[in-house]
Amino acid sequence: MPLRILFAFLCGIVCFSACDDAAVVTPVVPTTDLKMTFKSTYDGSRMIKFKNYPYGSNNYPLQFNRFTLFLSDITLLKGTEETRLTESAYLDFTPDNASSDTSVLLNYTFQNVPEGTYTGIKMGYGVKPSDNGKNPADFPPSSPLYNDNEYWLGWKSYIFTKIEAQGDADINNQFDHFMIYHCGGNGVYKTFSFTQPIEVKSSAPALKVDFDLRKLFIMADGRYYNMVEDPATSNNKDSLRVANDIMSKFGNATSIAQ
Repeated sequence: MPLRILFAFLCGIVCFSACDDAAVVTPVVPTTDLKMTFKSTYDGSRMIKFKNYPYGSNNYPLQFNRFTLFLSDITLLKGTEETRLTESAYLDFTPDNASSDTSVLLNYTFQNVPEGTYTGIKMGYGVKPSDNGKNPADFPPSSPLYNDNEYWLGWKSYIFTKIEAQGDADINNQFDHFMIYHCGGNGVYKTFSFTQPIEVKSSAPALKVDFDLRKLFIMADGRYYNMVEDPATSNNKDSLRVANDIMSKFGNATSIAQ
């Protein structure tokens, strides 16, 4: 083969290869911060500790005094694509050092989120099994899971949520019915997805996530959960009925808006 023909042939291969490489280059998607606000409510309004809320078929007064919740793998959805914002978060709506009895608003900023319009969000309620099998000492101090106060050593599990309340179920002006729902164990970990257009761009408003405690205790048939009959979760790690009752309602109790 003459040298000039061979040279032209090799040049063609190089050009073809370069063009092919250019065709598969993925465009760079700009990123920005996404702000999220988490709120605890009762019947649509900010939950207030020690406020009398009407509960049950006879509207007896019920007061909440604690609400905490772990979330895992908060993830934006776009069709089959998923963009995870964080692996874990700990929400304490009733900290002891709060300036008032009104449940606090918890604000998060997730950085470097690809801009665009998403179709929804997915969240795990509790600590996912791969993390729940570890101890707080396995995580760095900056992690929400570096928290001895929210870990059951005997169960080898985090306490996914704490909801504590007291009620006057027999309406005699005595708040002598105490409710303690401390849910944990891999068997009660739940994941829920929510369809909601979510704009991620620098000018977009914060994404709002509300947890309504009234909706959390409304059963599928519309009746209130019987807190007198089932006032607490079991200390037996093999008895998860009440904990499952509570954790399975979080999908209904959560609302997403932007």
